Formats: sequence, C-alpha cells, structure tokens
Amino acid sequence: LSKLLYASPVWLSNNIDVFKDFMSKALLRITGAQFHPTKYLKEILVGIPPLKLLHEQIVIKFILKCLFQGDNVAGRIFQVECTPQHPFNSHIRLTKEFIYFTNNELNSRFSRTSLIEFDRELFVYHKDKILEYTCKKWDDLLKENISSVCKDDPYNLNQLHSDEHLQGYINTWNSLKNPLFKRHESRIDNTNLADFLHGHSLRFQDFTYSFLKVNKNRHAPLCLECTANPDSPHHQLFECPNLQSEYRDRLTASVGNLETNFHLPIIFHTDIYNNGPNVTMGNGEILFTEEGATSYTCALCETRKALKHLVKDVCWQSQFEDDLLS
Repeated sequence: LSKLLYASPVWLSNNIDVFKDFMSKALLRITGAQFHPTKYLKEILVGIPPLKLLHEQIVIKFILKCLFQGDNVAGRIFQVECTPQHPFNSHIRLTKEFIYFTNNELNSRFSRTSLIEFDRELFVYHKDKILEYTCKKWDDLLKENISSVCKDDPYNLNQLHSDEHLQGYINTWNSLKNPLFKRHESRIDNTNLADFLHGHSLRFQDFTYSFLKVNKNRHAPLCLECTANPDSPHHQLFECPNLQSEYRDRLTASVGNLETNFHLPIIFHTDIYNNGPNVTMGNGEILFTEEGATSYTCALCETRKALKHLVKDVCWQSQFEDDLLS
C-alpha cells in the first residue's frame, strides 16, 4: 500500500477505479476466502480502509504540511484555493473539512472561510485525529451500505433487528484498535474464523444453494451434519446438535442472539448496550497482578476468544473437507 499511495495526491484522485480489481483480489487473498465476500466485509475483516479513504489521508497530510512549511509554499496553496478549476482545489476542500472536524466546527459559516484566515496552529495534525476522521467517514459509508455488512435470514419473514439497531454495532475505530486477527495466530484458524464471519464458503450449504445454485431442487439447503435444519454459519455454531462445544452456551446468550448477524459485535468489538467508547469493563473479570494492582478483562475480548475456540471445535467435528485448505 505504501508503494501504491506514493505521491497519490498528484495522480490517484482520477484513477482509483483502475485499482478496483487489484484491491478486491488482494483483500480476497488476505482473508483466505475462496469466493468474494462483500467488499465492505473484506475491508473491515482485514482492517484496511477503502482505497479512497487511504488516499484522502495522504492528501490531508500533504496539504497540511505545505500550509505549515512557510510563506512561499503556503502561498501557493492559497493561490490554488482561489482557482476553482485547479485539480488540487478538491484536496483543499477535503483539508478544510478535516480542520473543521478536529475543531468540532461543521457549520456553513466555516465552509466559506478561506485558508488564509486560519491560524497557523490549526495546520498541525496528529495521526490519531486523522485516523479518527477516517473512521468516522468509514462508519458513515458502512451505515449507508448496511445491507452489504449484515445478513438476512431467508427463513424468517420478519426482520429480527432493525437497520438502526444493527448500525449501532458499526465502529471501525474499535475494530482497528482491537484487531480480531493476531500476528501469533494460525493462518488456517484465522481463515476458518473469517469463513464463519462472512459466510462465503463451501462449508455452508446456504452459500452453495444461493450463490452457486447447487441442489436447487431442494426446498432448503439442509445442514450436512444433522440433515434436519437449514444450514448457515449461525446454525453450525449455535444450533446443530451434531456439532458440540463447551463454548456454545456462553456465546448463545450474547452474540448468538443476533442470529445471522452474530458477526457484528465480533468484528467491530462493540457492545451497543454500553455507553462507553469500547465495552464496559464491568462486564469483565477483576484480575489481581503480582504487584497487587487490579486490572480488568474486556468482556468482548473474552467473547472473541470463546468464538475462536468454538470455531475450532466445530471445524474439527465437521465432515467438511477442503482440499485447498488442507
């Protein structure tokens, strides 16, 4: 990505679509999926914002550095701002939007303010603020395309959760700060976990039934393990009687209640019933360190660990065999 984004303010704005297929294939390889999940799920699973937002990060840093350099360089930016047809004019509008965001000023009066009227101190940026701004725009994008992030239950005519309720789980800041996949973990385990979260895998009959048009003569794609109920990632993890695990019960009452959308709090590391920025520490356990200090375990981190163990147990008992993963 660093090579791809090199000098991106100069050339990438009008060429983002050129790399659409490249980014899609790269994300597919990183997730380990055989079939393309939705673009939005792939990006959030691997923790890589959309290319457009990455490009905007570079643009904001570049313009702010130019403005902070001094009279000569800053003067050129001020001249560009007065030239509506200049290619960099859109970069300046984006930078002003970021400055308004960092100072909590989003009203129309500031949108008409020229850069030359800003204090020089406003051109100093912090990486966390740029990341926060990117995450906000990423959240808005995911909420606008909530149907591409969530999964509907085709066997339930009544929607179990409203879009507004599901949108409450979206928090890319939490997801980036608390990545689901750790460096020390097994590639095959992470690939299996990703399969259960996005559902685009041959191990799930609902996917082969709806996307690959397999066994369309059946009324419903039945689970290969129990052959009694429609198959899905949620069914294999929380319902199938032939797939057992000690971790099932502790998860059924929490993320399992979301049924087909159980992946949302896992991916975004968000508990919408908690008013805090992440997840309330009161839901965790109090630990006493050797120094006598107390610390807290995060309830959602423990839920993630339990789900990883549950996926391992289910995959070990499953009849499904994937030659590409073995």
